[in-house]
Formats: sequence, C-alpha cells, structure tokens
Amino acid sequence: MKANPASQGRPTPPGSPHRAGALAAIAAIAAMAASPAAADTDLLPEGYSLALARSGSDVANITQMAFRPGDLGHVFAARALGNNARVSRYDYDPLTGLLSNEVAVVANPDNRQIVGIAFHGDDLYVTFDYGGSRTSRPGDGRIARFRDIDGDGFHELRHDIVHGINKGSHGLGHLQVRGDSLFAGIGAVGRKGDPAEENLYSCTVAFIGDLTQVSTVAGEIGGDFKGPLNHLAGEDDWLDPDGPTHLLRYFASGFRNPFGIAFDPDGDLWVTVNGNSDEGFLSDDFIYRKVGYGDMGEFPLQYPGQEQPFARHIMGTPITHLVNLGVSPSPGGLDFILEGPDAGKALVGQLGATNDNQLGRDLLLVDPESGAWERIYRFEPDPLPSGRDSYAISDVVRDPFGRFLVPDFGHSRVLRLETPLPTPRLRGVVSGGKVGLTWPLTGIDWTLESSPSLEEESWEEVEEPVELNESGVSVEVPQAGAWQFFRLRR
Repeated sequence: MKANPASQGRPTPPGSPHRAGALAAIAAIAAMAASPAAADTDLLPEGYSLALARSGSDVANITQMAFRPGDLGHVFAARALGNNARVSRYDYDPLTGLLSNEVAVVANPDNRQIVGIAFHGDDLYVTFDYGGSRTSRPGDGRIARFRDIDGDGFHELRHDIVHGINKGSHGLGHLQVRGDSLFAGIGAVGRKGDPAEENLYSCTVAFIGDLTQVSTVAGEIGGDFKGPLNHLAGEDDWLDPDGPTHLLRYFASGFRNPFGIAFDPDGDLWVTVNGNSDEGFLSDDFIYRKVGYGDMGEFPLQYPGQEQPFARHIMGTPITHLVNLGVSPSPGGLDFILEGPDAGKALVGQLGATNDNQLGRDLLLVDPESGAWERIYRFEPDPLPSGRDSYAISDVVRDPFGRFLVPDFGHSRVLRLETPLPTPRLRGVVSGGKVGLTWPLTGIDWTLESSPSLEEESWEEVEEPVELNESGVSVEVPQAGAWQFFRLRR
C-alpha cells in the first residue's frame, strides 16, 4: 500500500490469509538492529532495539518531550539552553523515528530557563524559572500557557497562569496532563530539607484540578505575561483538598527533587526523585509508584548525628519507595510500555551523577509490582576537561505508535527505542460496495495486501491511500468479486 510516508510498511515473509468480514493479521515480529554509538553499552533484552532519531545542535539539551493530542506528525521539546532556552517542534516520521525541521514555537524574550512541557488539547504549557536560589529569595517559578491564535504553528499568546512559586536550588520539573488536570513537581529550596530553608510549596507534587476553569483573555495579560489572577493557591487553599480547582494546589509531599512524573496504565501517578549527594546529608534517589493525594515521601531523612529528622512543612500519609537507586544516579523522565510481553513496565532515564561520570546515564526497565529493575542501555560518558560529564537521559516519552523517544541531554541526540509489540489485528467491514479496513497505530510499519484466491503469487500490495488518526490506521478498498482476502505483512 503506497500512500503518505506514514503508511509504508516493511515486507517480510507472508502470513496466513483471512476472509474480509473476519479479518486478522498474521506475521512474525522482527527486531531491527541498531547501533546508536559504539561507546555505549547495549544490554537490550531480546526484541528491543535502539536507533538514532537525530543528533546535532538542534536537539541539544532537551529536558522533556511531548506529543500534541491528535498530531501524529510532530513532537515538541523543552530545551534548557540557558539564556537561549526554547520550545522546539520537529517533524516526526513514525516509520523511521527520524526527527527533522526544527522550529521554535514560542518566544522567550526574557531569556528564562525552560524545563517542563505538556499539552492540554492545543494549549501548550511550559515552566519558566524567573529567579530564586538557595541564597537568593524569594524565587519565582512559573507555569505559562501558550496558544496559537492564528493557526500558523507559532504559539504567540502567552499567559503565565502561575507565578511566584518560591523556588530555590531546585525548581519546577516535568509537567504532565491527565484529563483536564495539570501536574508539576516542585523541588527543594535547599540541599538537605532544613525547614528554615524550605516552605509550604517546596518538595511537593502540585496540580491544577481543572484547566478548563483557568481563563486566558488576551486583553487582560500584561507586558510581564501575568493576567489578572495568579493561579498559585495561597497557603489556606494550598492544603485544602476541596479547594478551588482552577488553582495550583498541593497533591503530595516529601520529595526532595521530584523531577520526573508520569501516569501508569491504570492512571496512577509515578514520581522519580533526585536525592542529595552532600557528605553528611546523603539521601538516595527513589522511584515512587501510585502516589495518591495526601501521600508523603521519605524526604528529609534522619541524618547521622540527628536525634530526629528535620521537621516538615506538610505532614501526609507516609509512603515508601518502589525502587531505591542509591545516591546520585539522578532518575529523570519515565513512561510506560502499554502493549506486548512487557506491558505495564516502566522505562526510566537517568541523567547521571554530577560528581561521578561513571554513575547513572542509563536506561532502566522497571517491574511495576516488585520494583525489580535492569539496566538495558548504558550511555557511555564522555568526560569534560573538568572531570565532570554532561547529563544524559532526561526523559522517555511514548509516541502514538507504541515506540519511545529517548533524549540524550548532554550529547545532543535523540534515540528511538522499540519494544516487542503484539501482532496488529486487522478488522474489516463491508458497506456500499467498499471494504473498510482498520488496524492499530502500533502496526504502522505493516503493509496491507489483498488476494482474490489465496494463491501465494496472487498477493498484491493495496494501492489505496491510508488515513492515520488517533484511533488507528484505516483504508477503504473497492469490493471486488465474490471472494476477497486481506492480510498484513512486514
């Protein structure tokens, strides 16, 4: 079937045919060989493969990636480029995984740092750092909403719906949208959790319950991008479980630097936490699963010499980690395998330790029940003259086709990971002299063939153009003869 570039499959030996009206796909899953970098260590399980999607300055320093709902041909990335931080859009080829044609889609006239990115419909949400450190107070962490008013691809309307988050050494991390709710991690002001440095907002995961209740009116936004209302809850509303749904409020606490957040196949929140590598105040890096409202992680810990741990600004329901990764490998973004033999498992990227270039910088596969994990790929460090290496894996994001993009922050590259996927099921309906055929997006690289007789030499690739949407791959072919057979092949 030759149609748009996203429809061309890869032929493999034919499978078993089936009649129209009771259609299915039969074929064998084959792994693709890949070698992104000779210095890396490939520990990929059978059926997994990793290939280079793009390398170069236009994919440097990606902190988080996101797909816009309904847009199968682009991927977006937040890029922490210091004074040149930007949000980039790339053309995305679902067959090859290649990225191309980088375009900046928002303006950043104040040259502020960007880390998190997420979509709610066509609205683009981005985090900004407008100042604040351990010694410079108060901080000003922000969440901005961008809109593309004229449909030209550039999101020209900016509204900083949340501003004045009193951040410090660690600010806002990744963003995630679930339904109409927006979630964000807010890191510790200081290093060790001293309550004299921390505040009610730090060391938390926060959320806006209903983004549809957040109003953006162009004429009400000032030159500083702020509107008439700051959607950051005050101290009373911050802790109110029944508080206003249009405000950013507390969801869970006790996380030193909750950098990566994601929702599992059950719709439950996972959080990756970066601990502390300071001598005397060590705290491990954790992965938490199924974090609920009011839950409380394990930070701050009781340090050597302390009679009791530091006091907390928020007390919640204590929870323990699923995975302890030890001190300093720095887990970043994560996402979940939804199909195939490893469905439900998490893929977690590690940014790597700042003071040990041999620690971290791995791609992990995590069992969601036991917490057992395995290193499936090692991104070899390339030490800088200072003895420190640049960061490595900042995020893992699932594309609409069941593959995963893995940005390598410090080495200016993005890779695509493929995991074993089930054979796509082909379905058909006969109506009005046509046969409508559909199969899942995970079968984007399979080719549709037809035959009038089941004879091997009679199979031909269907020439009608396919259509792609969030529901899957579809094509209509004319009904021909009393018998007509279809199959998918790769």
